Amino acid sequence: MKPFFSVIIPVYNVAPYLRACLDSILAQTFIDWECICVDDGSTDGSAEILDEYAAKEPSIYVIHQKNAGVSSARNRALAYAQGAFVCFADGDDIAYPWWLETFAYFQRQTGADLVRVQHPSHRPFLPQAPNLNAVSTQIFDTEKALLEWGWHTFSREGYSVLYAVRRQCVGDIRFDVGIRLKEDNLFALALLPKIQRVIQCDVITYWYRYRAESAIRRSPTQEEVWQWIQAYIARVSKQLPRCKACHAEIRLATSRAILRECMAMVNANAILCLPELLAYCRQAQAFIPEVFPWRWRLLLRWCESGPLWLLRLSFYWIVCKRSVVRWWSALRQRNIGVSEVAHSLRQFQLFVEPTEYILDLIEAVHGPRGITCAFAYDRKTLASQGTTAFPVVEKFSWSERITYLWQVLKQHDVISIHSYADSISVTLLMLNLFWRRICVFEVDSAWREPKRWIPRVAKRLWLGFWFRRSYVWGSAIGAQVHREFFLKYGLPETRLTERPNVVKNARYARVQPPIPSEAFCFGYVGRLVRHKGVQILIEAFREVVRRYPRATLSIVGDGPELEALQKQAADLPQVIFHGAVYGTQKVTLQHQMDALCLVSTYEPWGLVVNEALASGTPCIVTQCCGCVEPLIKTPCAGIVIPENDTNALITAMCTVIQNPIEAAAMGQRGANFLHTEWNYTRYAHNLDTWLINLQQCGSLRFLRTITPGALGN
Repeated sequence: MKPFFSVIIPVYNVAPYLRACLDSILAQTFIDWECICVDDGSTDGSAEILDEYAAKEPSIYVIHQKNAGVSSARNRALAYAQGAFVCFADGDDIAYPWWLETFAYFQRQTGADLVRVQHPSHRPFLPQAPNLNAVSTQIFDTEKALLEWGWHTFSREGYSVLYAVRRQCVGDIRFDVGIRLKEDNLFALALLPKIQRVIQCDVITYWYRYRAESAIRRSPTQEEVWQWIQAYIARVSKQLPRCKACHAEIRLATSRAILRECMAMVNANAILCLPELLAYCRQAQAFIPEVFPWRWRLLLRWCESGPLWLLRLSFYWIVCKRSVVRWWSALRQRNIGVSEVAHSLRQFQLFVEPTEYILDLIEAVHGPRGITCAFAYDRKTLASQGTTAFPVVEKFSWSERITYLWQVLKQHDVISIHSYADSISVTLLMLNLFWRRICVFEVDSAWREPKRWIPRVAKRLWLGFWFRRSYVWGSAIGAQVHREFFLKYGLPETRLTERPNVVKNARYARVQPPIPSEAFCFGYVGRLVRHKGVQILIEAFREVVRRYPRATLSIVGDGPELEALQKQAADLPQVIFHGAVYGTQKVTLQHQMDALCLVSTYEPWGLVVNEALASGTPCIVTQCCGCVEPLIKTPCAGIVIPENDTNALITAMCTVIQNPIEAAAMGQRGANFLHTEWNYTRYAHNLDTWLINLQQCGSLRFLRTITPGALGN
């Protein structure tokens, strides 16, 4: 009997990762599959590993061939595939156990010809299996909707690991062996005329391993970009006659795809053929010039009417300049050693305002690395004790601010900011237009799209302007929503890094784990504002305390909703308001809690979850919290509920009361995870690795070898 899935895995010199990949296929919860592995002339022992697995598992088949590239390997496997649906994996990645089950579930629900899931995760953890009944989906089953979705999606992101497609739709379509750049995109675009229905599922099913030596990480050559654009335009020309209903949308997607490839050529210094390339695309009417930035439109006009020798001469000058910079950086880097790179760069960090976790971060990470720190504001006076050693820019006059920020840019190589809209950060960014220092946006709370159209347009224009600067980077804090924030506003994924949101775990650790008791204490810590959902928590607790009269609710914090919440809980003596508490007193109150409840309707992260888990306290959080995926689901350290769902909150609170031993075990798992993985060591490692990669890529304009020191007040 033919299997439901044919999993195709091309393999070339991935021996260190291949066993993990094959084990993940064997661990699939959906068992009706065959796996066709094509050894593309590996020389590192990958072929032997494949043969070993094929001898033990009858559903794994191995084909050996001489090295001919990933496209040839996939085509070879397609000829042997027998499954009703075909899906692809890479030999150095990991498929989550529900990868195939997700494809099968939604295909059988809708009869779709192609099932596509969310962009693969890059973080090394395996979250809990998703609830497929609650997954958000979109169905495209009309020709216009299919073409609009397909050209927009596959022109930008054609990862073959993200979808399963009906084998009958594939037919004789094959990967282009002559293309070594984004062959996945071209294959997916060729499938569009054969597909009648597509379902897009908002679920992560795959872990993508980024390796410095992988093909996707290297810069494309001039010839590869030329080949890809020619093949891409050929696909467009072939399908446009049948796409009259969405002709404009396809041309828009095509224009953006060509612009991305032109930018890739610029970043790779393969720019000497840009005039000919743009002229070719213009002649083929492959793009809409209005989509391009104004500088590119000027370049297009010059290609049409200006002297090309002058344009080539300017390009030669740019190439020579970049080559000299890369050569000089490599020479200096060889002299000081790569291990010293992270400590040789002068770094400046502008925080918004001093808080307890920021002061701890400076002491543990920034201080030992000689990173100069300053604060834009000093509003939280209760939490800002001990910050006299750091400048507070708000206290300067305007002339003093500009002088100080100018000196910061003059004396540092890397600038990090935690905001992008306040006056001080804006001033720093505008001054950096002259210095062009590496600038890192560490956005942790302002990712949400404004509701009013004027702020929404202004935010898109503002961030779009900065994210197009080649020296601007983005730093996510560990949540998927923050990666999506940067990608949504136009930051290339190649300029996206991660610095996890961490607290001083040792501060909150308990000497003894909590002992379960019938007098279960729920807790809330944070600002008392509307979107934190404390009013929902009190209403849910009203029902909980009716069933379990000895339960209590401890609320730590202050804010504009305090008076209204006190009135709401006036008839509940079990609800205790402690007000704003800091330091040791706050830690003591947190240690008295048996479970933390963070039921916000909007929560980009939730540092109180870090604090609770560090003390071994399980958490009940809403699914909108950014920390859910890495801190709750990964170590299974709590319960996740939908936002604004009082009944789900009541059920969760009753569950932890009824199962105190399991609740304590969840808290302990969270504590172990934070103390061993989600800590300052991880933050520092990510920071140092990024700086070293930055140097090795030659992205910095120069390298300072002087001993780093703090900038004076």
